[in-house]
Amino acid sequence: MVPISASRPGTDAFDGFLRTPVRYVLMDRDTKFPAEFQAILTAADVKPVLLPPKSPNCNARLERFFRSLKDEALSRIIFFSETALRETVNATTASLQSRENA
Repeated sequence: MVPISASRPGTDAFDGFLRTPVRYVLMDRDTKFPAEFQAILTAADVKPVLLPPKSPNCNARLERFFRSLKDEALSRIIFFSETALRETVNATTASLQSRENA
C-alpha cells in the first residue's frame, strides 16, 4: 500500500513529480492505491485513470520501465540524498527514452 504521507510530496506545486503538466496517472486496481491516495491526486488536479481489471498488457510498458530503472540504476547505487536519487532517476529515464526512440 502507498503510504498517504508519502504521496503528498508528489503533488507538491514546487518540486512534486506530479506537478503540471501531468493530468493523468494510470493505475492498476491493486489495493496499494486506496481511495485516500486517489483523493490526493484529484485534489492536485491529477485524474487517476484505473486500468481495466485483469489486463496485464495495458501496463506492460510501465512495468518494463520500472524493471529497467531498478535493474540499471537503483539496485546498483546507495543514495545518501533525495537530490542524488532524483538526478539518477532523471538521467536513467532520459537514457531509456532515447533508446526507445532510436
